[in-house]
Amino acid sequence: KRPERIRQRNTQTGRGDGARMAEVAGAALVGLDKFYGHVLSRDVMTNDGLWPYPQVDVICAASIVVDAAAQRFTDEGIGGIWITNAIAGLDDPLSATAVFDATVWDRAKSSDLVPPNPALIEAGGTVHQADTIEALAQIAGLDQNALEATIATFNEAVRNGTLQSLSPARREGGYEPVPIETPPFRAIPLAAGITVTMGGIAIDAKARVLRPDDTPIPGLYAAGSTAGGMEGGPRAGYVGGLIKAFLLGLVAAETAA
Repeated sequence: KRPERIRQRNTQTGRGDGARMAEVAGAALVGLDKFYGHVLSRDVMTNDGLWPYPQVDVICAASIVVDAAAQRFTDEGIGGIWITNAIAGLDDPLSATAVFDATVWDRAKSSDLVPPNPALIEAGGTVHQADTIEALAQIAGLDQNALEATIATFNEAVRNGTLQSLSPARREGGYEPVPIETPPFRAIPLAAGITVTMGGIAIDAKARVLRPDDTPIPGLYAAGSTAGGMEGGPRAGYVGGLIKAFLLGLVAAETAA
């Protein structure tokens, strides 16, 4: 709803020209409801030093992500790409906050390509810190009672193994949830970073571009991130941009030849 409040996590030159040209040529477009991206610090909207890294997916997936009302709004256990899509779908994509404890922050020192601890702080990203949830809520601009209730419900579900009883439910067997109980407690204001759409031009197994009736358009092929239909779905499943380029580029070339 608010694309101007989402950060492009790419070369920022893509504007959908290829998709529009293919559509004019008669191509079908598929799966445009999801994108590949990562959760970033909200400061990325004004600080280029936080682009395109560090991403904070590992922190979000281990703890909770709340909206402006201090309520969970998505299943963090599915992972960062899913969380990023959920943040982008909010009425205000710049209203989400990750809330976590010292255990999650310490683990983040070695859990990613560019670990958010300490890279996020070194690059100028905001990490609120307090010894109590009450103080953290005040610093982060969240309702204290609502945040305390959200955390208490989450902690109880983690301890009792009842994650599916949460609303929204948190999947079992995904990223390990960590109860928010070890001070100092922290909060990171978040932003959604979009790298590329998961959907795109419809193709067949020979990389031929398809019309809406599934018939191929002679002489027209699509490969890489411009091609759709291989990613997305109910959990924003991601194949990988490079493999789509290498594999489909080869298939398209062999088909053309």
